[in-house]
Amino acid sequence: IRNTDGDLHKKIAKAKDKGEETYKQIPEEEKYNEDFILSPVEPFFDSRKANEFGKSFPKNGDENGAYNIARKGLILLERISEWAAVSENEGSTIMPDLFISDRQWDDFAITVAEEVSPW
Repeated sequence: IRNTDGDLHKKIAKAKDKGEETYKQIPEEEKYNEDFILSPVEPFFDSRKANEFGKSFPKNGDENGAYNIARKGLILLERISEWAAVSENEGSTIMPDLFISDRQWDDFAITVAEEVSPW
């Protein structure tokens, strides 16, 4: 069973009900031919059908990685700007904390998603 249309969970349940095997070896030549993003949660985003989501979403894993690296850069720029403003006033030479925890990233991503989400 391959998840090529966003309903893998339905295929697995159906196959399980029929008593079918749910594991199939993917031929070696097929393993690396496709580069796409397929979300396991609703609305089951599929980057091969990104235009159906009404926004300019990434079309593959490389675009998605570059996009998220840029978003992390926005967090860093904001921290550096805040630090610079405070440092000028207080004469501080302590560098800003540039580590982004998983929780901080999730909070940022959720906030941005809420601002631009079509759902």
